[in-house]
Amino acid sequence: MPFEPNDTRINREGRPKERHVTNKELKMLFKGMLYDNTNYLIERLDELTIRDRLQLQKILATHILPRLNSVAMYGDDFAPFQEIKITDDTHTNL
Repeated sequence: MPFEPNDTRINREGRPKERHVTNKELKMLFKGMLYDNTNYLIERLDELTIRDRLQLQKILATHILPRLNSVAMYGDDFAPFQEIKITDDTHTNL
């Protein structure tokens, strides 16, 4: 074993319980930064290349649009829906 009983290298206090900056605080700081720079971005948008505009839209969209998750649909008995094939037999070959 790497540690012996009563070894002085063991951190008995463990990892600190609180984080210095929470995710919520980081999100608020990022939101404030975007809000403060919105006018600057809009004024300089014409100076960007099409590639840069698309990249900017892609980055900002991940923070604005909701994240999509895949879902499965089930009937009343929790069995997957059965696929129904619809055909149109009204048209005949002339």
